[in-house]
Amino acid sequence: MGRMMAKWVQFLSTGMTCVFLLGCDGSGDGEDGHHAVAAKEDYVKDLSAQSAEGEESPSAIVDGQVEDTALATSVFSGLDASVIPMPKRPASQLKAISHKDAWTTPLQLARFHAGQFPEKTKTKHLNAAAKALVHAGEFESATELALLLPDRSADQVLQQVVRNAATKGNSVDSGWLLKVARWIRNPEARAFATLEVATMLATSDAPEAALDLIREAMGLIKKRPRIGVLSEVALALMLVDKKERALEAARLALSLIRAKKSDILYSSSYRRIGQVFVRAGELQEVRRLPKSGGGLFAQATAGSLRVDLAVMMADEGELSSSLEWIGQFPLGDTPKKQNKEEAYGKIAISLARQGDLKQAVQVMNLASQQLSISLSTANMKGEMAIAMASAGKVQEALKYSRQRGVGNREVLLAIAAAQMEAGQKAEAQKTVARARDAGGGVLGFMSREHESLQAVAMAYINTGQKELAVETLQKAVAQANDYKETKYSRRKKELVVAERLLKMLPTIAMAGDQKQTEDTLQRAITLLTKVSGLSKAAATLVELGMFQRALKIAEMIQEPARKRAAILAMVRSLTRASGAHMVRTGRTAPLALKKEFSDAELAFAKQLVNAVVSSSSNTETTARPPVKKLTPAQAAEVMAWEIGKWEITGQGKPAGEQPRPIKMTMEARWKIEGKALKYKFTVQEGGKTVNYFGHQEYDADRGIFVYRSKWGNNPETTSHSRHNLA
Repeated sequence: MGRMMAKWVQFLSTGMTCVFLLGCDGSGDGEDGHHAVAAKEDYVKDLSAQSAEGEESPSAIVDGQVEDTALATSVFSGLDASVIPMPKRPASQLKAISHKDAWTTPLQLARFHAGQFPEKTKTKHLNAAAKALVHAGEFESATELALLLPDRSADQVLQQVVRNAATKGNSVDSGWLLKVARWIRNPEARAFATLEVATMLATSDAPEAALDLIREAMGLIKKRPRIGVLSEVALALMLVDKKERALEAARLALSLIRAKKSDILYSSSYRRIGQVFVRAGELQEVRRLPKSGGGLFAQATAGSLRVDLAVMMADEGELSSSLEWIGQFPLGDTPKKQNKEEAYGKIAISLARQGDLKQAVQVMNLASQQLSISLSTANMKGEMAIAMASAGKVQEALKYSRQRGVGNREVLLAIAAAQMEAGQKAEAQKTVARARDAGGGVLGFMSREHESLQAVAMAYINTGQKELAVETLQKAVAQANDYKETKYSRRKKELVVAERLLKMLPTIAMAGDQKQTEDTLQRAITLLTKVSGLSKAAATLVELGMFQRALKIAEMIQEPARKRAAILAMVRSLTRASGAHMVRTGRTAPLALKKEFSDAELAFAKQLVNAVVSSSSNTETTARPPVKKLTPAQAAEVMAWEIGKWEITGQGKPAGEQPRPIKMTMEARWKIEGKALKYKFTVQEGGKTVNYFGHQEYDADRGIFVYRSKWGNNPETTSHSRHNLA
């Protein structure tokens, strides 16, 4: 009965919002697994069906229909696209590690950390460490680590290596980079990586070598043309002065998009196609790219695309043509001319960033003319003031910030930072004072007062005014503690406030107020103790360099598994190169892997490794003894108990409504006799009938029953259970 009740419960947790009042006495049945919603992998279906073996001519196939085969043939045959066999991916040169040497380098420690988890989670952590190496510019080490990963994860990392390394130009060996690109097994990903190397060579005065790689990339998609790859190919061909071939590739990509009838999924490809047309002098083709449909969604998509293309056109040096086109934007799909306003504003910001202030102001005035009162224009003017300051036009930015609605706190703090960089400390202090008294403006709508005050305090620190920073931080801490739960709140108040305080700790420490630092830390620890969240505090203290204090926090955790999790969180934090102002309270924002440890970090790394080893043995001694695996005959007998038709009646009470009767039926039959079951659930409520399906089989290798189910449009769910014959 208990096993069947688990199926009912899973059904309720999948999609029902009512509460069943059941009258059965289901005792425990040995289940010790957990329910997990299987993440639905986002994917886009192949744009083409696999060509027949030996077929030479390419086709652009979309949804089973050939589109413009002549153009496809011209593009591929004109470039003499040919597939180069993928070289064998080598084994990684990284050696296995043990706890005896795991603490010696950040990479060793990161690998040791990943090794403490089950295989799937281990891969996730190794993947993150490899990406952290990429962020650190350690491309060869990232590549070696990628070679330890399964194909899909390895492909992701190798593609990131190529993408990031290619931006370094001649400082990276193009031959080595091409070798890495060819180790990518997914053809489309490999094509993108190959084009990164081609672009690197094209901009390094090696056009013939670049053209060879463009041909290689085209060979990878010859039988299955890809929109994204074709648009990148078109851009690369423009770099090697193959204008006509570039236009052909761009037009083929465009024809594939048109056939898909889903413009919003291909905005980046549209932009690249537009760049090709602009660079080729085909401006009218750019204007024809957005195609408005009849519905509001299609109109909004076309309007957004039109703005992006107009800004791109201006960035490519066709400012006058871009402005002329914006003036002709149709009013039918630009309500209240807001798309015109956005296009003008983005171009103005771009011009300001380039230091062309006269043109920037003129174009921003065009944006202002679209609506008599516009918060978005004030927002864009603020962004333009920041762009002016970043371009070194500090006085002009300061003057512009005095316009109505422009000089909000974020804008003024950005200007103050630019003043400090220019050596204007006294002027920066005055601007920070203005920022303290300014409102958040449009840019502040999405921020919170405690965050805004912390930014002001940081500016005080940077301008040498620590006493004012301490005073401001006291207000910020008070605001951080002011959190009111609502019916929409999903997180506990203690956890939210503690995270706010932990994020504030680095700034408080930098201000030099030891008492406030200690008080804030103690407040966060007290709150986290209430919600079993001390591991967050421990990891944060590691980022702050307060190593021994972090260990003491971890020691406060009584439950062995939680203590081990806290120690592992500290291990991960120690490997990442976060500055004192970058504490993330456990978030997984990408950070660089440290290149080496300081003496203090090295000593702490050794402590952590020993603590992990110790916690592992402690956890193993307290773990539940494993349940004995079932034989195939025993597993079949357990599943056979559920065969039949079972009914439950009860009541459902939707929020704010009266209870109503519900009848549920479960039918279980063999899908494969003795090996797998199939289920059909029928729910009758309020005159409506809903069906839900599931199936179950026994995984003999793991000794668990695997149950999968699907309800309506919800994601498929998977649960695991064990059965104890005793």
